[in-house]
Amino acid sequence: MQNDLSLSSLEKNLNMEEILRLSHFLKGYLGNRKLEGLLNGGHHSPQRGQSLEFAQHREYAPLDDLKHLDWKVFAKSDKYYIKQFEKENHIRAYFCLDFSNSMNFKGEKSKFSKIDFAIHLALIIALYKLNQGEAISGITFDDQLRDQLPPKTKKDYFREILRLLLQSQEKFGQSTNLLQSLRGLSEQMLPKGICLIFSDVFDFNHGEYPLIDVCLELQKQGHQVVIFQTLDQEELTFPFEELTRFEGLEFGDEPIQLDPVSIKKAYLQEIEQYCQGLKQRCMAQGIAYHQINNALSLEEAIFQILGENR
Repeated sequence: MQNDLSLSSLEKNLNMEEILRLSHFLKGYLGNRKLEGLLNGGHHSPQRGQSLEFAQHREYAPLDDLKHLDWKVFAKSDKYYIKQFEKENHIRAYFCLDFSNSMNFKGEKSKFSKIDFAIHLALIIALYKLNQGEAISGITFDDQLRDQLPPKTKKDYFREILRLLLQSQEKFGQSTNLLQSLRGLSEQMLPKGICLIFSDVFDFNHGEYPLIDVCLELQKQGHQVVIFQTLDQEELTFPFEELTRFEGLEFGDEPIQLDPVSIKKAYLQEIEQYCQGLKQRCMAQGIAYHQINNALSLEEAIFQILGENR
């Protein structure tokens, strides 16, 4: 009961009505089409149609296809065994959310912080997939891999994913290390699926675009990867005009006070160059990329994601 009460108090900033409405909209909009195809932006996917999952071994019989012989078992037992597979109709969805401190930023005119916006979008897509009978998983990270729920299809699992994401909001304070945190995920050899990564991708201390390296590792394991770069409107427009005190969000830097007008042009060029560089690298590697601006409504963001791939 205490967990339910705790969750209830955290849900006060959650627009569950919109989450339910938009997940239902996705069902009607997509029909028999796969959401993965739209999210993936037409890039090549390592999975086509139904995939095959290992089910069990059985002893070799004459006329069996030799390509299914398990040579590792033969090496250990000196007996021939055939690997049997079963069809898997659905792709598991791993919802990976960045809970580093920079994701807690919320501009003065924004309705949601970046992490609030990411949580809403992730829950809309997760609920849609769960209602389609597909498995979903929740994963949180900042400077390391934090919490992880395994993929499941049961209807009440949405509540567990919801609890994980909302309770993770109470743990802000860490910096970002995309390479260390998500490399830990790729090393776990998760069953093949689609990894949906929600992050501002602000990690400037661990190489150039370290998230790309992690995504390539996930792709090698057969995963589709989709990046939702979640940004605040103020980060994209730098609307400040008067002398302003700026504070670092993650690294303990001392606040600085400066004239924003004098650096606005250089800042906007820098953020545009960074985001375009990320997008271009994603396109070159077959990684789906969506930039999400929290100035949009949730409905506008969903339409933007779908519209980019019509």
